[in-house]
Amino acid sequence: KVYDGGGIVPDIEITPFKYNDFTRALSEQQIIFDYATQYHYNHTVNSVNGFSFTDNDYEDFKRFVAKNDLAYNTSIEKTLRSVEKDTDFEALSNTIKQDYETLLRSIRREKTTILYAYKNKIIKDGKDEIIKRYFYREGLYDYNITHDEAIITSVNVLADNQKYNSILKH
Repeated sequence: KVYDGGGIVPDIEITPFKYNDFTRALSEQQIIFDYATQYHYNHTVNSVNGFSFTDNDYEDFKRFVAKNDLAYNTSIEKTLRSVEKDTDFEALSNTIKQDYETLLRSIRREKTTILYAYKNKIIKDGKDEIIKRYFYREGLYDYNITHDEAIITSVNVLADNQKYNSILKH
């Protein structure tokens, strides 16, 4: 469907992964890349179809992130840090400054919840990197044929004449 000035709306929508500063930091700081390399040295994968990334693997990835000091500040941390630059900050009582530091420490501890919020995107990126270590780009293409949501949905539509024809009628 095409709407005046609104662009093209797909006939079948696929839920996109959430991109944000956190997942971008994982990529830019090579955390996922380095984890995939470590995974390659510690695991044997004989075929692209035999590959699976388990919950235990994700827990291992979380430990890897913690150990590698991901340099990432949430937008809340950035905002709070800007308070320190305010000339009135020095005039605050020590109690308020201590509460401020306690709040920052609590936010840093809570960053692990971000690993849960973006788990599916992180796992997808991790799988892609790991598969490329073993089977290169061609192997990733083979893997995606049977695991990528957009490809699976497309194949299912092509296999279902009724659904395919109903889409063409619109």
